[in-house]
Amino acid sequence: MLLVVGLIFLAVAAEHPLVPGALLGLVLAAAQVAGAWPALRRVRTILLTIGGFSTVAWALLARGTTPLLGPVTVESLLYGLGTGLKLVATIAGSV
Repeated sequence: MLLVVGLIFLAVAAEHPLVPGALLGLVLAAAQVAGAWPALRRVRTILLTIGGFSTVAWALLARGTTPLLGPVTVESLLYGLGTGLKLVATIAGSV
């Protein structure tokens, strides 16, 4: 239980996608050690949907200063990617 609380705290602590990405890597490594891949395979569609939708939604809705493509800015894309990775790491860590 303490591990899940720690994962949630670390996932929420940073906005840049590197920290949640590294955290997701740790979660996947822990899943390998614990033998939890069958459980993660069952929820992978949900994880991909939530992560993808969150990334796209925040990339379109958040504001930034450096234009990338249309309404999407570099800052909003990084924020969306970070948020999507946070959600996926938190959900995968709790499985």
